[in-house]
Amino acid sequence: MDISIGIDFFETKVYNECRNGVKQMDFLKCDALNVTRIVLAICVHKGTPVHRDRPSHGLALHTAGEADYAFEGGVTLHARPGSVVYLPRASSYTVTGESRETYAINFELAADEAFAPFVLDVGEVALLKHFREAERAWCCGGAGADAACRAALYAIVAYLQREHAARYLGPRVRSLLARAEHFIAQRYTDPSLRVSMIAAELGVSEVYLRRLFEERHGESPMAYVRACRMRRASELILSGTCSMREVAEQSGFGDYSYFCREFKRETGYAPTRYATRDS
Repeated sequence: MDISIGIDFFETKVYNECRNGVKQMDFLKCDALNVTRIVLAICVHKGTPVHRDRPSHGLALHTAGEADYAFEGGVTLHARPGSVVYLPRASSYTVTGESRETYAINFELAADEAFAPFVLDVGEVALLKHFREAERAWCCGGAGADAACRAALYAIVAYLQREHAARYLGPRVRSLLARAEHFIAQRYTDPSLRVSMIAAELGVSEVYLRRLFEERHGESPMAYVRACRMRRASELILSGTCSMREVAEQSGFGDYSYFCREFKRETGYAPTRYATRDS
């Protein structure tokens, strides 16, 4: 499975109609989002199909399956693996399709702006860790849980805003990033992959490559590689077709003990428990 994000895959669909006579704003262009409360952070395998007058805002990351969100007024947004859907407070919509795994964070904002719903196709690699962090903090509760959920949500919003702005990058930068992401998608399962190899493939310096990734993804190239490996490991575990040692090898971690430590640190679950975490 090719899990490259790729700039050519970047797509945004925003529905900017009036609701109750009020022009809807673009959520991704709002510079001062003030989250007052996290309502819920979960992983859903089969959600409610009909939603009326949502009580809170929501961001949902689709990681398996596809779905259509049909809003009142006739607008439909299509979500596929790697799509993030923004669901405004007070919106009504119906969900159809086979979305088999979706991470969601519901939240309240201080201001009462009317934002437009949108779908943003970015690939799930970089965002999955933040949605998982929020889900884990919410499920565990206790001291610091709300702060951890908010931190994850703000990280997600910051990433989406960077992705939204990426369309304005020059053609050379877009080409370099697309080539880097494609190269990583082809090679991330190689435990020997290093920044120097990616930079050499692109014909740029390691310093410049790191700067590009920080500006676009908010993380280093190797952090991006690690996210690719984590995503692949999750897929293999859920497939039930490999032993845990095979998962470690086929996802690019190589060393089994290192894989187990990193996987639990990332997801909150040991690899052997991940597939049954909802049981």
